[in-house]
Order: sequence, then C-alpha cells, then structure tokens
Amino acid sequence: MPTALPEPTQLNTPELLEAFFERSQDGFFFMMLDQPVEWGPGVDQDAVLDYVFSHQRMSKVNPAMAQQSGPSRRS
Repeated sequence: MPTALPEPTQLNTPELLEAFFERSQDGFFFMMLDQPVEWGPGVDQDAVLDYVFSHQRMSKVNPAMAQQSGPSRRS
C-alpha cells in the first residue's frame, strides 16, 4: 500500500530546502545588496538593474552554479 504524502509543513524545513539547493542540477545563488531596491511600473528599471549588477555580492552558490561560473565556494 502506498504511503501517505507528508504534510506540506513537513516539506518546508531548513534541512530539505538546503538539500534541494545543494543537490539541484540547476544553478542557484543568493545575492546581497547594500540596500533594498524598489521594482515596479513607476521605477527606472534600467537604473535599478545597473545598481543591482554593480552592487551585488553573491553570498551563497550551489555546486551547479559554481561549476557553471567557476567562483570559489566559501562557507
């Protein structure tokens, strides 16, 4: 007999999210900015993107992204 699926709250744990991040074959990263940015219809989106690309700091990279882009991994 098939087992019941876990409750949704059991699937949203830090351990499972970390496992998904680390084992995914797609490249993912977390990025930090010096300050929050606003995005929407009334914003100069080109200026916001320029700011993001010039001020972003990758704070965590999964193995797939590291393989694609080649940065060193630091804990």
